[in-house]
This record gives sequence, C-alpha cells and structure tokens, in this order.
Amino acid sequence: MRSLLMGVIGALTLGACISQTSTPGPISVEGSAAAGFAYAQANCAQCHALAAGETDSPYFGAPTFNEIANTPGMTGLALQVWLRSPHENMPQIMVDSASVDDVWAYIASLERR
Repeated sequence: MRSLLMGVIGALTLGACISQTSTPGPISVEGSAAAGFAYAQANCAQCHALAAGETDSPYFGAPTFNEIANTPGMTGLALQVWLRSPHENMPQIMVDSASVDDVWAYIASLERR
C-alpha cells in the first residue's frame, strides 16, 4: 500500500510541475467515458471498484475510481505517468494512450465538483 501511495504521489507531483507551466482553464478531457468504463470493466474491475458511489474495491488497498477521481491534483497526465510506472501491488500493464484517454474520461466523470 505504501509503494502504491508513493507512486501516486510521484505522478501527481510530476503532473503538478508540468501543469504549472500551462495556462489555467477548464479541464480538457479527450477520449470516451463509455469506452473508458468498458476498458476498466475488462481490465481493472478485478481489483478496483469502478462505479460512482462504490466505497470498497475487491482488492483490499486498491483505490476506488471515485478516490482516484477526487484525489487533489489528479489529471490525465498524472494517470498516464502512474500507469506507466512500476507498482509493487499492481500487475505491470501496458495501456495504450487512447485507452488511457478513455479511462481518464471515465474517471474525470466521477469527479465531484
């Protein structure tokens, strides 16, 4: 769990550093939330709770998609970096960029405003 948290913190830090150089504005989300949910059902649901309102993931310690969506500083870029970094408690998956955009679109749809 600690290494998972450290990976998320590292990705968020990188995303925050990169976002500091850009002009603030509305979050731009590329990709399809429906395709992202379908991808997540096929590839992530065995460990992560996906749906809005779910509070417990099937794998103890795996964050829910709600938690990921509402993590301060979480961006599509941070998610991309995080998915491409090794994690002790997560299988080494290779998610293509289009699928990352789709998964991010779905996760972003869960964000509480």
